[in-house]
Amino acid sequence: MPSQGETHVSAAMMPMPIAGRKARNAARRRSSSNRCRRGCFAVIGPSVRRRAGSCPSSHRFELRERSPRHRCRPRHQASMISARGGHKVKVAIFAANSRAERRLRARFQAWGMLPVRPGAEGEPPDVVVVAGPEIGPLLDQVERWLPKFRSRPPIVAVNVDRATVTPAEMARCDAVVLGRLRRDEFAARLQAATRRRVFQGAGRPFRALVEALPLGVFATNPQGACEFTNPAYQRITGLSAEDAEGTGWAKAFHPEDRDALFDAWTVATLEGKPYHGIVRMTRADGTTAWVRITTGLVRDGGRTLGHVGVLEDITQQREAEERLREAHTLLDVIQRASLDAIFVVGKKREVLYYNERVLELWQPESVRGLSRYEDRMSLLESRIREPHRFRRFVETAYADPQLTGRMDIVLNDGRVFELYTAPAITPDGEWLGRVWYYRDITDRRRAEEERDRYFRYSIDLLAVLDSDAQFVRVNPAWTRVLGWGEEELLGRSIFDFVHPEDARTSAEAVIRVRNGEELRDVRARYRTREGGYRWLSWNVAPTRNYAYAVVRDVTELVEAEERQEELLAALEARMRDLEEQARALDELRAQAEYAATHDALTGVWSRRAWFDAAADIRPRALALFDIDHFKRINDTYGHPAGDAVLVEVCRRIAGALGEDTVLGRLGGEEFGALFRCEPAEAERRAEAAVAAVAAEPVRIDRRTAIPVTVSAGLSPWRASAGSREASLSRTYDAADKALYRAKRSGRNRLVVAQGRAAAA
Repeated sequence: MPSQGETHVSAAMMPMPIAGRKARNAARRRSSSNRCRRGCFAVIGPSVRRRAGSCPSSHRFELRERSPRHRCRPRHQASMISARGGHKVKVAIFAANSRAERRLRARFQAWGMLPVRPGAEGEPPDVVVVAGPEIGPLLDQVERWLPKFRSRPPIVAVNVDRATVTPAEMARCDAVVLGRLRRDEFAARLQAATRRRVFQGAGRPFRALVEALPLGVFATNPQGACEFTNPAYQRITGLSAEDAEGTGWAKAFHPEDRDALFDAWTVATLEGKPYHGIVRMTRADGTTAWVRITTGLVRDGGRTLGHVGVLEDITQQREAEERLREAHTLLDVIQRASLDAIFVVGKKREVLYYNERVLELWQPESVRGLSRYEDRMSLLESRIREPHRFRRFVETAYADPQLTGRMDIVLNDGRVFELYTAPAITPDGEWLGRVWYYRDITDRRRAEEERDRYFRYSIDLLAVLDSDAQFVRVNPAWTRVLGWGEEELLGRSIFDFVHPEDARTSAEAVIRVRNGEELRDVRARYRTREGGYRWLSWNVAPTRNYAYAVVRDVTELVEAEERQEELLAALEARMRDLEEQARALDELRAQAEYAATHDALTGVWSRRAWFDAAADIRPRALALFDIDHFKRINDTYGHPAGDAVLVEVCRRIAGALGEDTVLGRLGGEEFGALFRCEPAEAERRAEAAVAAVAAEPVRIDRRTAIPVTVSAGLSPWRASAGSREASLSRTYDAADKALYRAKRSGRNRLVVAQGRAAAA
């Protein structure tokens, strides 16, 4: 509601004289549909005409924008005036000069308002008008003048130049009219300023309350245009107060809901009704939120001043409701799909719920309609082999509301059921009843019996051990193999029976099992009741609390492996001896082959090997080398010196001939060479060999150096139509004759067959 002393102004509050009959008739035709709802007044242009005899003279009206119909208002409201007299709106004018003030006074008088002097005493004006291009000094005058009044009227700036006015000056005004002053715009701005003061000027406690509310609060004019938002609204929507003004609030809502919300809000404002709705909103980060909008009308004696509303973020509530709905759906699906027959029994042992599995297990005609507890118990006991045990379990469960229990029951038809019960208790600790679960475990019981038969009659040693490697369960095979009875093994650790030499290996295996690793063929020796030891092979599969082991006696296998290892060791030793002998034979054979093909003194090919090579390598030339006066060397220096000369001469000739030449010792001081290269290249190499021998004396010791020369004869290969031996013989003879000629020609030279000779 407006604060004391505030006035609501509309276009109807500022009537203008009827401008002649023609203007009045034209206005009547334009506004013939604008009737008062009581039929007492009709709007004729900007003026009002009373219909005689149809409405009390005390009724007044206000023009409602965007609506063709109008409502009468009681006369006791001071803000309403009649076109023919009554209370007039008082306006105080502060202008830059007296001329502007006179013009504004005349205009406001023409609009039916009452200009008052700013310095006049008495009641405060209904509105203060500040006019001029520079309104700062005028606002200072207004601020000095207004404190004398109890209430502060709205301040409206008119004829303001946008280029000269500052934002701070505009903020000091309740409304600003830029440019030319028009009656309709002035009335609209004054109305908006008056409505804003409903919230902003209602006092500090109210303003602080609105700003502190966690809910978004907004206010609109009668047409639904937003004029006020509190900080919570701006935080929820992500819009500033300026962005939300007018219809800008619609930008915050989800595009799919925006049009429907805008239409519903428009209808509510046109019909003057509150609006309630839940819509989606798009946050600044792109996420979607759900908000609840609730609005109410702000009225002043039957006249709608605007709308106020609350915007509440219910995203978490919607999500919680959705999660709860999903949880209920999931719970229902689980109960329907459960293999258990589920009974829910209340405090008085009445049936609250049972699923379809109950009907499948107990037959429909047996359960439907059995609401009495004794009837249900009689039915169940008639089908159970031990009914007294079943009744004792049920009565014990009902005697203790906190008890949870389990038992197996066997039906007369052989089926086995697992029965489990638990109390139904709320989070607050209230006991609501009991839940009973029946599960058909007939197949599981048969599988367990089959497993137990295999466990008892298995030839392997089967065991269940705990995390400390203690026996929890063993089969009779342990007694057959080790001699220990079942009662002697249970509760004892495997380390009580392990051979001391195998304790470390067994401890490492236990650690691996604790770490979740499966074991394969881990062997250790275990003590028998008689004091001996047997080799056992362990295969272990760990679970959360236990380990399941399949153990096999491998004593005979281990002994056989040991014997086999001994045989293999002996065989390996014999094989090593044979390998050593074979290696020695190979070395002897290699030495014999080398001795047969190489000269023992010089290391070059022997005569026989050299002739065999001549038949195989297809040489292109053949050369013979002979040491000059070798007998004289032997006679003068002795045979050891002669052997040294043979070795050194052979080394020099081999170095000059190259690696692809086959060099052999054919006699005492005679050497032969087989060339694979062309004859010309062979001649060059042979000359180099003769020169290399004569280049320096052969040093026997520090005091003895023997000058040595060789003579050589070379012949290109002489092919024969016969065998290769014949070709070799012809070539050898030619080279030998060339060597003879070299000797006769003075020695220390090479002579090529066919009479060609080259001096060294």
